Amino acid sequence: MRLHSKPIFDIRIDSPNNAGARFPERLSKISGSVHVSAPGAYMKTMMTILSIGVLLFAATASLAQKSNPNPDEQAIRQLDKDWSAAAQSKDVDKTVSFYADDASAFPFNAPIATGKEQIRQVWAHLTSLPGFSLTFSPTKIEVAKSSDLAYDIGTFELKANDPQGNATTTVGKYVVVWKKQPDKQWQAVADIFNTDK
Repeated sequence: MRLHSKPIFDIRIDSPNNAGARFPERLSKISGSVHVSAPGAYMKTMMTILSIGVLLFAATASLAQKSNPNPDEQAIRQLDKDWSAAAQSKDVDKTVSFYADDASAFPFNAPIATGKEQIRQVWAHLTSLPGFSLTFSPTKIEVAKSSDLAYDIGTFELKANDPQGNATTTVGKYVVVWKKQPDKQWQAVADIFNTDK
C-alpha cells in the first residue's frame, strides 16, 4: 500500500538575498514535505508541526482515558447498582453490608445513625413502609489520587403509600463517601440523603 506518490504540501520560501534561488534544506514527513530557506521560516514551520503533534497526542490520550476508565470508579458504580438492587428487594442485611462498621447515615427528618446497628434500624423502618420501592444511581463519582477515598453524588426515587393508602413518589439526592478498606474493598463511611421538597 503506497501512501502518497507526491507530497501533500510543498512550500518554498525564497531567500531574502536571492529571490530566484531555491534552498535545498528540506524537512520531509510521510504526509508531505516542506522546503524552507530562512532560519525564521524553518523555526516557524517546526513550531507548527510541534503544535499539531501536541494536539494529536492530547486527543489520543483523551480517547485512551475514555476507553480505559478508572477501575475504582467502575467498582463504585457497580456497588451502587448492587446496593440499589438490595434496597429495592427489601434485603436489609444486604443493604447494610455496603457500609463500613463505623459508618454514619444521615437520613432526612431523622437523627444521625452511626454504626451498622443504628443504620440497620433506619433501613428496616424505611423498607417496612407500605408500598415501599427505592432506586438510586450516581450522577458523579470522584476518586482521590490516593485511590483510598471517593465521593459519589446521585439521585433517588422513593415510592411509598401515604396514610390514606395513596401511592406517592418522592425524589431526592444523596452523597456517599467511600473508603477503601484493608482488604481493598470499597465501603460507605458516610451516607447523606434528603428529598428535593
